[in-house]
Amino acid sequence: MFALVSVAPRESRRVIFAGAIFARVSAESATSESSVRRREWGAFLLLAFGLAPVLAVIIVTSFGFAVWIYQMIAGPPGPPPP
Repeated sequence: MFALVSVAPRESRRVIFAGAIFARVSAESATSESSVRRREWGAFLLLAFGLAPVLAVIIVTSFGFAVWIYQMIAGPPGPPPP
């Protein structure tokens, strides 16, 4: 259930103060936007050219290893001998 709550004067001062803090933080974050973009580019490059190729090799190698083990147990592929 939702209830309507009136805002006391003390709480409204907190909201105004919080708004001032938010305005100051926004101004500071605007100046550091270039450093955030630089870190995002670094993370993208690491994922795109570091982690993705490594994961692709690991996945393909794991599949090949699983097929090799299966063929050791079940025999080579093809029709059964006559």
